[in-house]
Amino acid sequence: MEPMKPSKNITARRQGLPRHAALALAAAYSFVLAGCHQDMWNQPRYTSLQKNDFFADGAADRLPVPNTIPYDAARRGWVSHEYETLTGQAQVPSLLEDVFWTGKLDDGTPRPDNYFSVDVALLKRGQERYTATCALCHGEAGYGNGMIVQRGFPAPPSLHIDRLREIEDGYFVDVINNGFGRMYSYRARVSAEDRWAIAAYIRALQYSQNVPKDALEEADRAELEKALNSAPEAAQQPVENNAH
Repeated sequence: MEPMKPSKNITARRQGLPRHAALALAAAYSFVLAGCHQDMWNQPRYTSLQKNDFFADGAADRLPVPNTIPYDAARRGWVSHEYETLTGQAQVPSLLEDVFWTGKLDDGTPRPDNYFSVDVALLKRGQERYTATCALCHGEAGYGNGMIVQRGFPAPPSLHIDRLREIEDGYFVDVINNGFGRMYSYRARVSAEDRWAIAAYIRALQYSQNVPKDALEEADRAELEKALNSAPEAAQQPVENNAH
C-alpha cells in the first residue's frame, strides 16, 4: 500500500510561509533602520575642560550650586567589618570627612599621622593588604623589587629612601587613591580603612630597615654584630651562577 502523498495545494502553502515571514521581517528591519540616525548619539555637547562662550568665564564645566550636599553624604548606611574591628563602630565616616577618604586635611596637605591608633591589629591588617596588593611591585620588604619588576616592569622607588621615610602618612593614602607615575589608582581595589592600614605597615617596614642600633635589645645587637663581622668573609667567597 502506497503512503498518501500531500496535495499540491498543501505543499505550496507550506513552501510559501517562510517567504512571507522573511518579507515581514525585512520590512520590520527597514523601519528600525530608518529610525536610527547618527545624530541620536552624536548630539551637541561639551566635554570636560572645553571652552563655552555661553558663560562669562568661558568654561563649559560648572561648579556645583552653593550649599550643595553630596548624595547621602551626611550619613551613610555602609558598614565595614574592618573599620569596626579597628574603631569599635561599624559605620564608616561620612563622605564629608575628606581626610579619612583622601588622606588630606582641609588645606589640601597630607595628614601627618595615621587616622587610626597604630596597634598590632592595624599592622597585621596592613601587612595582609600590602602583601596582596603592593608587594608584587614594591617587594615584600619595600625595596621596589617585586616579582612584576623582576619580570621587566619598571621598578618603583624604594620605600626606604629619605623622601618617603620623611613624608606624611596621608601621602601614601593619596597615592593609593590616585596613583602616581606608572602606578594606577587603587581606589576601587583598596578600601579607605585598608589604605591607612597599609600606610601604617609601610612605616613598620621603614623602621625595620632603619632602626637605630641603640634601640635594639642586647640579643639583637649581638646578632647584628655577628652578621656584620661575617659579612667581609662572605663577600670573599666565590659566587656560583644560579641558572633560574
